[in-house]
Amino acid sequence: MASTDSDICVGPEGYEPLEHAASEHAAQAVLPPDIELTPIVFFSLFWTPAILEPIVKATNIYAEQKRSASDRQKGIWSWKPLTVSELQKFLSISIFRGINRLPSLSSEWKYGRCMLPKGTIGLVR
Repeated sequence: MASTDSDICVGPEGYEPLEHAASEHAAQAVLPPDIELTPIVFFSLFWTPAILEPIVKATNIYAEQKRSASDRQKGIWSWKPLTVSELQKFLSISIFRGINRLPSLSSEWKYGRCMLPKGTIGLVR
């Protein structure tokens, strides 16, 4: 039995699927023609400073709010403010690790595949 549009687009009562005026076409990426698409350039097209800077700012504010006044005086859990560069590296490693699975985080340093020194991803940097 062949399916019809009404079989595919099932929704709540009164729902009518949107009819497109344009014909369907193949998807394609629209990228600047004059750039070399290396992984870092491609990453930077999506994770721009305009996106990363507010994340860094909010992270640093949150960390300071979580530290109590007495902890600050004692130097407990000293916070080194996060930078855009560190966040870019963290996101890059997270994406890389999602694609290239290793048994544990420590395996990243064991096999020499990690871009940051040991201890960078954590409280002590």
